[in-house]
Amino acid sequence: MLKNFFSDFETKFFIIFYFLCKFRFEKFSKKQIEKYQVKKIKALLKYAVNNSKFFEKHYSNFDLNNFSSLPHVNKKIMMAHLTDYNTIGLTKEEILKFCSDNEKKRDFTRRLKGVNIGMSSGTSGNKGVEIASLNEES
Repeated sequence: MLKNFFSDFETKFFIIFYFLCKFRFEKFSKKQIEKYQVKKIKALLKYAVNNSKFFEKHYSNFDLNNFSSLPHVNKKIMMAHLTDYNTIGLTKEEILKFCSDNEKKRDFTRRLKGVNIGMSSGTSGNKGVEIASLNEES
């Protein structure tokens, strides 16, 4: 509980976040930072494989501990597999319809099943979506 308070406080105030990061990482060696990064990458991969049908299948024949061996994913691949890609059970059709409705109404305060969903403009030729929980927004 107290840890969440400090984490929330830290991330809501950029200047505090900046100085805490600067101080925090000055006392760690490069090796300690790399160890921390590997730990976080492993946790992220475990979450993705356990919560996304896409990643479960996409990484099924690979060693998750060998990050460089994992196949890459880009926006085109993500959008082609959006239903299985996301970890909250939304379908590609409902996501795109929601974004289209928001665009028509110009109401970007609406949420779909509690999450904020936005669509990129697609200036690169591929539209994409961003999905963020309320916790990730703040």
